[in-house]
Order: sequence, then structure tokens, then C-alpha cells
Amino acid sequence: MKNLSILLVAIGVSLSLTGCKHTPVGMAGRLEPVPVWSASAAPLRLSTPDVNAAEPAIANSPSGKLFVVWVNHIAKHQGDIMIARLDQNGQMESALVRVNTRPGLATSWRGDPPTIAVAPSGSVFVGWTGQTGSGSAPSTDIYVSASHDEGRTFGEPVKVNDDSRVGPHGMHSLAIG
Repeated sequence: MKNLSILLVAIGVSLSLTGCKHTPVGMAGRLEPVPVWSASAAPLRLSTPDVNAAEPAIANSPSGKLFVVWVNHIAKHQGDIMIARLDQNGQMESALVRVNTRPGLATSWRGDPPTIAVAPSGSVFVGWTGQTGSGSAPSTDIYVSASHDEGRTFGEPVKVNDDSRVGPHGMHSLAIG
């Protein structure tokens, strides 16, 4: 899981099987799928080689961009949520962006990955867990961070859970309807 390049090969295979462009019905009389990504594409490393990167999640935008988010584990119960934006050809469009505004706030327990959804407007929403308190038992809150410039920058996160009980929160999902 340290190398997200394996994930991108799987994504490439998946997208080549499911992603398609269509010929307008009036031109050919039927829809012709055309692969967008090639299964033979070389692996692409998104994370830096010196971090423990894990728990990836992906989403695509209406314009065909692909977003990949993951946790860079820094220390016990500390990490950063990172996002990469790829164009329709699988090429990085810009430098990696840290989603959580406070370094090290994010956490994940190997099975509670960040979630991501892209609105029709291109706004990107990322759900993630953040460490709270300093007790011996894990205590987390759920946050959502929003980007209104296609993942280039993220505003302050919004805490989603409103309970006052300290404890673990997680297993979240995110959808835009």
C-alpha cells in the first residue's frame, strides 16, 4: 500500500473497461465505447517515496479529470490527507495538495479511508477523520473539506459529528445528489 502506482494500474484497467466516450446517435446510429485509459499504461507514483501512503479513494469529475485522495501516515495517529488531480490522459495536472489545513490532524486506522465526491460544478468534497484529544483510547471526529477550484486549494474543514462524547467516529461515506 506504500506505492499508489499499483492502484493506478488497477484504475487504468478498470477505466479502460468501464470508461467510454460515445458517438452521437445521429452520426452512427449506435454508441461506440472508446477506452479512455489504457490497461498497458505505466504505473504512476502519486505519493512521495519517503512516506507511508495508504487508504486511497478515487472520483472523477464531469470534465473527465480523475482525483485520488489518500492518507500520508506521519506518526502514530497522525497524518495528512493528500489529493492528486490527473487529466484525461492520466497526467498529473499540478503538485500534490494537502486537504487538511492543520498538518498532522488527519488519521485513519487502516480501513477508514478518506472519501471523495465531485459535484457537477467541479467542486471537490473530501470526508476524513481527524485525531482529537490526547487520551489513551483513539478519539476521532469526522470532517469534510471543500475545494471550489477543482482541488487546487481547500478551505477550513467542517466538523460533521455534533456529539459531545469523546470516542472514535469513522466508517463515513460521501455522495452528492
